[in-house]
Amino acid sequence: AMYFQKQLLCGPLWIVWWNWMDAIIVASGVVDRWVSPMLAQDGSSGQSYMAYLRILRLARLARLLKLVKIFMRSDLAWADGAYFQSFIMAVISFNALLMGLEAEYPQQ
Repeated sequence: AMYFQKQLLCGPLWIVWWNWMDAIIVASGVVDRWVSPMLAQDGSSGQSYMAYLRILRLARLARLLKLVKIFMRSDLAWADGAYFQSFIMAVISFNALLMGLEAEYPQQ
């Protein structure tokens, strides 16, 4: 948000559509979490639009696509380095050792 400042919601569509999607998801969450309980207390039957708001919850999964896009465009050359591979090997070895100890000495 700080990067785009003036073009957060206005600008080239291929850049700002993620921001519009986030804004819609947040607005639907606010309505679903805070506004709809107030309407339900008044006794009005708002079940039809509540179903649509619950469907919009699935749009939150689209945020995952945003992460996939970031990973696809990022430079992962640092993962080929010897330091990173040594670190990952140490993590895997520690995990294997810990799992072996947990299997050897089960909790009672």
